[in-house]
Amino acid sequence: MNDVHVPVLAEEICHWINLKPDGVYVDCTLGAGGTSLKILEKSIKNAHIIGLDRDYQAIASAKKTLIEYESSVNIVHGNFSHIRDVVQESGYEKVDGVVFDLGVSSLQLDQPERGFSFSLSGPLDMRMDQTQGVTAADLVNHLPEKELADVIFAYGEERYSRRIPHAP
Repeated sequence: MNDVHVPVLAEEICHWINLKPDGVYVDCTLGAGGTSLKILEKSIKNAHIIGLDRDYQAIASAKKTLIEYESSVNIVHGNFSHIRDVVQESGYEKVDGVVFDLGVSSLQLDQPERGFSFSLSGPLDMRMDQTQGVTAADLVNHLPEKELADVIFAYGEERYSRRIPHAP
């Protein structure tokens, strides 16, 4: 998974988070670690990164990407909804910047076994954290029609969501 993923807006992120000496930055969607790497490379002195991700494959990739800075990085398997706890457990009361790169990554889309892509054949999984929860295939095959239509409407914003469960 560590195919040198280049984050699109890393330079801009570094500019807008206003890097500080000894700054502490949280990368809430660590992914392959490209944005965190850019922050560490551009930091004035001794930046520290707290990186969160739900995807164990992304974490493994980020560890490789950030190996040169491993003493300045705390990588946590978890959801960014727990950011406050993670920051406190990392020994900090406050941080100097927070980065979110929301959505599915191209690294996940490029792996058919993850089930996120329409263009690659694979199991219908679609879980960010493959160790938790049910797969999309389980939901599609076992939810009652009304609940499935509700999920498609709420998360897919599909106005014809009521028709889809009936489709052949």
